[in-house]
Amino acid sequence: MLQGTPTLATAAEPAAADSSLRLVNTRWVKQNAASTGTTAPTSPVRGQIWIDTSQDPPVMNVWDDTPPPGAWVPTGGGASVEIGSTPPATPTAGDMWWNSDDGRLYIYYTDADSSQWVDASPDSVIEELWSRTGTTLSPKTAGDDVQLNSLNGGQLAGFRNILINGTLGINQRGVDISAAPVGTYGQDRWKRTAGGMTQIIQEGLYQPGETYTLSGNGVTTQQIVAPASGTWQIPDLPVTARNIQLEIGTVATPFEYRNSVDILLAQQYYMKDPSWTFGYSSYGSPPNPAGYALYYPRMRAIPSVNITFSGGVNVASVTVSSIGNQYISIQATPSAAGFVYFVSSGIELDAEL
Repeated sequence: MLQGTPTLATAAEPAAADSSLRLVNTRWVKQNAASTGTTAPTSPVRGQIWIDTSQDPPVMNVWDDTPPPGAWVPTGGGASVEIGSTPPATPTAGDMWWNSDDGRLYIYYTDADSSQWVDASPDSVIEELWSRTGTTLSPKTAGDDVQLNSLNGGQLAGFRNILINGTLGINQRGVDISAAPVGTYGQDRWKRTAGGMTQIIQEGLYQPGETYTLSGNGVTTQQIVAPASGTWQIPDLPVTARNIQLEIGTVATPFEYRNSVDILLAQQYYMKDPSWTFGYSSYGSPPNPAGYALYYPRMRAIPSVNITFSGGVNVASVTVSSIGNQYISIQATPSAAGFVYFVSSGIELDAEL
């Protein structure tokens, strides 16, 4: 048995603080995470540990590639290694235990005033800075900041989902997608298809050629690639799907709720106002402008207009005189000079793709 700290008479002696180094056949080798099995791992690296379970008791080996081509070297002349999810009940100093739950090798170490299982190949900086409880990773020092350049290849937060109205909670038309005829829209931005429903994404709102992940309730999570240009129609989804998300990268993250914002986004494609009233006093030769209105948000393009009139006074006819992507002007032809007004029971502005 070796006791004390081995000393090498060369410049290759490692730093004393490097606990992942092990003396094997008079050479210092870096000890990596352990593998276990009846056959040796392929393409091993120097210091890699392999617990050979074909032996009884199992034998721990370390890969030593000096001189080449290298070989698996038993440690301790065939030391016994206990394998299981719980440590041995009555260990003695020098015993080894491979934890089958976390895949780590531990050595029972006794110092001046205590004994404990210590990791035979600690992750050094990682374990010093981070602690893991189940699936939660947190800094060991409370208040430490986490700085990242990206999340799953995309922005860190906010508007990861490039779909609008993923909850299908916005429904200006008042038509459920399940009842909408094929080729028409139900809930905002969702178009009925023969195979279910789809959403068409405007060019410029996706990154061409990049991989995106489509997920949601009732959706088979899948990776799809954005086109090089043009509009992008996503695969057909069940009309019962909800909380639908399309985000850059190969991992589905939790659904991004943003209904209040999505209303404004949806109104760039379709807007419905239930009632407008226009009135003015008319003198002179008709036609005369009967109304001019601005709408917000600005629509993505000049929309088509559908106006339903429910009544008026002194009106012979009403027409849309001009329209932009943020305004509409309506002219009325009075029946006679004098006061004119009319009521619209609904104005629909449609700039869908």
